[in-house]
Amino acid sequence: MKKYLNGMKKKLRQMMDEVTVQRHFKHWDKKDRKFVKQYHCPELTKEEKQAIDRYWAQFGIRFKDYSAHRMYYSVTGIHDPRFIPCALFSEAIIPYMNDQSLVAAYSDKNMFPFYLPDMNFPTRIGSRRRNRYYDADGKCYGDQVTDEYVDQLYRRIRQEEDHAIIVKVAIGSYAGKGVRKIAIDSRETLKAALTDFDVPNLIMQTVVHQHPFFRQLNESSVNIIRCTTWREGEEVHLFSPCIRYGISGSHTDVAFRNGVEIINCLGIRPDGRIFDYSIGLEGKKKPVDVEDRYVPQWEQIVQKVCDEHRKMCYFDVVAWDITVNDRNEIVCIEYNIKKPGNTVYQYAHGPIAGDVTDQFLECLKDASVHRQLVPRSHRLPGFQAK
Repeated sequence: MKKYLNGMKKKLRQMMDEVTVQRHFKHWDKKDRKFVKQYHCPELTKEEKQAIDRYWAQFGIRFKDYSAHRMYYSVTGIHDPRFIPCALFSEAIIPYMNDQSLVAAYSDKNMFPFYLPDMNFPTRIGSRRRNRYYDADGKCYGDQVTDEYVDQLYRRIRQEEDHAIIVKVAIGSYAGKGVRKIAIDSRETLKAALTDFDVPNLIMQTVVHQHPFFRQLNESSVNIIRCTTWREGEEVHLFSPCIRYGISGSHTDVAFRNGVEIINCLGIRPDGRIFDYSIGLEGKKKPVDVEDRYVPQWEQIVQKVCDEHRKMCYFDVVAWDITVNDRNEIVCIEYNIKKPGNTVYQYAHGPIAGDVTDQFLECLKDASVHRQLVPRSHRLPGFQAK
């Protein structure tokens, strides 16, 4: 009886997991279908569908709905079956390649400098961790914003030329959400800023002053290079590098207007020269007319993210948000290991993994991925996972 009950519990867990995986995939598939309908993406030809089927069959994947490829083909003009739908990228590949039991801890922005001490992050002046306040040296001031704590931070802020701070939600924030730039003109303003966020984990940083190259794209925002790297053994590959820049008045590279997410994504060529146009989530190209077209410190940036990725031994895919400050120093604003995204970067470059797509997708043949992270609707019948 005990053996029978344990077997039933296992089957129940598998059924619940299958429902969860199917729901996550449906979320992304629904977004793709919405895009196809909204922007009237052309139907694929019979030959194009067959090419997609043949390519993905080697990884045990099938598509009953070709909306993702219709979207990418329509936006880019590139008809390539190697485009990776966001559902597969976010819900199967990333969870397999990045140790999910450690993602939350390594995603804490307060811990970035401890995990990667050789990477230059924005200067931290204070933090709130589990509702306790700390200064830059790690001294704890308890769970209340005391006058001593305010004085400590205020003196440090007054050393900055613009007397402002960046306050971020340290865990669980993304796409610029939970980020505020606050001008500090008094101790009272600082105290109000520290108590205004109703979350247990915050990080307070000094403002990053950008290199003129990045300021030319948008003056008000901290504009970043999104470098996605994949570690294949000891080799690290750079995927589809792009610059994300904000809109006038925003202080982050991703902006929201009337609740709509706005991204300007500007591709970077292998030699560091930027594309002549940027592209947004709606798939429309916008000319970029700037004087300086070469990313400063480009070779050093590529080398740095590859070197630092080798230290992130629990995560095979890391998305780095990098900028260069006005002192020509490389600064990592943050990194992303949970759901780095791939849609807009494929709009800019084509298939995100480029010439190493076949190797990158090998993980889909693994039985643990095929049976646990890919829903039945996307599994090719009869495929023998390893």
